[in-house]
Amino acid sequence: IDAYAYENKLTEEEIRNFKEAFAFWDKNGEALMSTRDLGSAMRSLGVSILNSELQQLIKHVDPDNNGSIDVNDFLSCIAEFSNRAESQDAIRDAFACFDKEDSGVISRSEFSHVLQRMGDKLTEEEMRTFLKLVDKEGTGSLKLDDLSLILNKHGVLRDDVGYSGGFDPTPTILY
Repeated sequence: IDAYAYENKLTEEEIRNFKEAFAFWDKNGEALMSTRDLGSAMRSLGVSILNSELQQLIKHVDPDNNGSIDVNDFLSCIAEFSNRAESQDAIRDAFACFDKEDSGVISRSEFSHVLQRMGDKLTEEEMRTFLKLVDKEGTGSLKLDDLSLILNKHGVLRDDVGYSGGFDPTPTILY
């Protein structure tokens, strides 16, 4: 997370509201929040974050492990993960365009066709690797939920990860 990157991702009103929420979690009035409360605070604001992601986030925003973060770190955390939700909505909308039966599933051939139309043709090996990661049931189809999960896990849904072309099946380290 870039220092104070939230300024470009949150509106002034959102910043005000999130600062008020931070003040609630600032139990000692020292302009600091306990990292133990970070997950609860983020979730209370509607931010979806996995425990594993939270632990990585805490390591990043509290590198000296003093157990607290300031309001700017808090706002950066909120901006990072609320941005992900917007990206997931965009993936859902794009997926719906190709999910002709509105079933939450698209076939391998439909997915390949979508990628080709977007100018990103996967090799047969890349497609097999991708399906192995995403198609947990081995049906040869892609489910929206599985696709969103894997794209998020590999950093594709994050704005701060550059697109390198093609699918890289190795996890992206973001923190």
